[in-house]
Amino acid sequence: MKSNYLKELLGVLQGNKIYNLFLILGENYDSNTSEFESTSQLIKFIKKQTGSYFCIGVAGFPGCSEEKLVHLKEKIESGADYILTQAFFEKNTYKAFADQCERLNIKVPIIPGKIASTIFSTLESERCRFLINSSEKFVGTPEIVTGNV
Repeated sequence: MKSNYLKELLGVLQGNKIYNLFLILGENYDSNTSEFESTSQLIKFIKKQTGSYFCIGVAGFPGCSEEKLVHLKEKIESGADYILTQAFFEKNTYKAFADQCERLNIKVPIIPGKIASTIFSTLESERCRFLINSSEKFVGTPEIVTGNV
């Protein structure tokens, strides 16, 4: 994304009273199409242009490497306001991720990713590739997650 386009887009978003952004830049940086090499750079640019107007969320990945956690910390230090995790099934996965964030002094809300209960039949027929740490006991027995998890 080019900065001139982003400036214009931010103005449109503000004009339409949109206050929340969830930013995912991706891993395939191309200098021909984007001036932002990282999500951290993108966040800094948005904050410089708009101050604290936007509440900015970023993705978190329970079970990720220490290197990815360091990048997550950089995003928070750049101005991100919260973390939304990738979906997971084991509450211990969330706790371990939250503990890792705490050790790195990441002090923003961490919202656990959740899968809508309407896709349980899909999970029974084919394990979704985008999910992490899916439990063997979960697949085929959706009642495990229908209560408080």
